[in-house]
Amino acid sequence: MCTRQSKVALLVFLSLFLVIVSMLACAKPTYAQSAPKSKPIEMRMAHFQPEQRVNMVGIKWWSDQVEKRTGGRILIKHYFAEKLAGAMDILPLVRQGGVEMGTVGLSYHISEFPLSCLVGDYQWSTIDEYFWVWPRLVEKVPALSDEFRKNNIKLLSQGGSPPYGMALMKDVKNLDGLKNLKVRVWGKPYPRE
Repeated sequence: MCTRQSKVALLVFLSLFLVIVSMLACAKPTYAQSAPKSKPIEMRMAHFQPEQRVNMVGIKWWSDQVEKRTGGRILIKHYFAEKLAGAMDILPLVRQGGVEMGTVGLSYHISEFPLSCLVGDYQWSTIDEYFWVWPRLVEKVPALSDEFRKNNIKLLSQGGSPPYGMALMKDVKNLDGLKNLKVRVWGKPYPRE
């Protein structure tokens, strides 16, 4: 036989059970949402050389690798052939934060980089030797690294401008046409046999 107290307890239990079941039946399922994707960081890079130059092809490959390895969080937008700034203006633009990156021709800025230009003008036995030695000198010689620090720029990589094409008075159709011609070049590292 049920007592009055047990009947009340059963009624309270059934009422709570019905309320909970009703709440669950009416509730809309919610799913954990991933955090909203943040907007990628876009960095502008100014170049004085056209997009087809060997150095620029390498730079495009490098920026593709940055995008890939950051999962698209960093995007680099290139402005080739002086679209943002002339060769002389890229250093001041980067230095003052007008763009995030740029290809800087140090030889255009001898007064800002006197030691770096001196090292670059040294008569290296090969251009490969120069490209191996110079970044190590910048890393180890405080006076060289100070030139970059004072100009508020960080050296990410180095490259050289390959020799430019020849301007000739003579019509040359093949390599034999170059025989016995005098060709003026910048120095010992550039000529190749």
